[in-house]
This record gives sequence, structure tokens and C-alpha cells, in this order.
Amino acid sequence: MADWALHSSATGPWDLVFRHCDSRSLAMLAAANRELNSLVHDFERRSYRLEKVLSPYFSETQIPQFRSLQLRTGMLISGSTALQFFLRAPWVGSDLDLYVECQYATDVAHFLLDCGYTHEPYVHQIQNAVQQSIHTPAYCSGRGIRTVFNFKKGGLYIQIIVASTSAIYSILSFHSSKSFISLRGQPILIPIISHR
Repeated sequence: MADWALHSSATGPWDLVFRHCDSRSLAMLAAANRELNSLVHDFERRSYRLEKVLSPYFSETQIPQFRSLQLRTGMLISGSTALQFFLRAPWVGSDLDLYVECQYATDVAHFLLDCGYTHEPYVHQIQNAVQQSIHTPAYCSGRGIRTVFNFKKGGLYIQIIVASTSAIYSILSFHSSKSFISLRGQPILIPIISHR
């Protein structure tokens, strides 16, 4: 292979190859030699950007505010959005699942309302259920998922999944993907047994 081919533009021919590789294949390519290692890591830095999965839901100015809220509340992203992030593939019609501890649910709800989303309660909820139920001391009792609040803006849907203990416990106890994204810059994918 010619040396010039390895040093082609960062978004050049190598991206066409890397885009079709799963994480395992990318790791194997990165281990082949220093040049490929550098190209793979550059590709991963550009591909695994949380902004890509958040941009349908929030504006450029709202994304840093969202990330700050994540830091302050320990809110985690899970579900199809986390899988899209790890697979580097957007899905049409998916929603954003936000797991948060009960004491921070109103903060997250207010942020979504400020971003133009409206609360769409389930039949058993009332319109102002977010404020009423979270201010009730018994609200935080129990294990797993306490409740879910739906928010909508146009064709976009965001769910606040309120954990009665911790967000990570709720994800590991409930969600089938077992993957989530935290603010600390280290998305976490808990291995799923595959047929590979």
C-alpha cells in the first residue's frame, strides 16, 4: 500500500472503509500499524460526537446547556439514542430517553419546556404532574423506574425516565440495550452477547 494512501484527507477514502466497520474491526485495524491507528482514532473522534445524536432535539446553543444539565444532575442518555451513538447510525422516528434521579426530574422538565417542548401526560397523569408528583416526599420511594414523562416538539419526542434510586440502576434493571451515555465523555456500552 502506498504511503500517500494512508495519509489522505481525514474525511477521504478511509472514512468510506471505516464507516462500514464495527467497533471490533476498527480496533483490529488500529492495531495493524501506527498510521492506521492514527487514522482510526481520528475517525472515532469525529464519529463519536454526542452533538450528532443531540442535534435533532436541541439547537447549537441548547446542546452545551443540556451537557451542563447532565453534569449537574447525573442524567444519562439510554435507549435507541445511545445505540445510534455507538453504531454511528441515525434512526428515523426514534426518541431521546433521559434517565434521571427523582430529585432532578423537575430541572430536566423545566429545561425541556424552555427548549419549546410540551409535556404530554399519559392518561393517568395530569398536565402539571411533573411539579406535583416530584414535590411529594413519597415520590422518591421504591426501586427502579418511578414514572415516565413524555415531551414533544413537532415530530420529536423526549422521555424523562425518573429513577426512584439511581439512573444507572434503572437502566441496568430495565433497559434491554444496557448502554448509556454520561457527560464525563466516556459513553458506556455494556457488552451484549452476539453471534460473532
